[in-house]
Amino acid sequence: MLELVRFLAISLSSFPDEVKVTELESEPGHKVIQLKVHPADLCGVIGKNGRTIRAIRVLMAVAAAKQGLSYLLKVDTDLELA
Repeated sequence: MLELVRFLAISLSSFPDEVKVTELESEPGHKVIQLKVHPADLCGVIGKNGRTIRAIRVLMAVAAAKQGLSYLLKVDTDLELA
């Protein structure tokens, strides 16, 4: 699953070297994938009205169903708000 998310994020990113994907286990059978991208790429990964990130989550759900697992994708913004 990490490779799927990494591939999609790198494909959408202008700064592919800054894409970081980590996996955390919250409960048995449930995993959290954290995606961190360059702040300039955040809009491209999320997409207009969240359509791109929603499509990534749908692809993850299809792949997870084959494994019998549940995944949650979190996008780490890491932006400083004034």
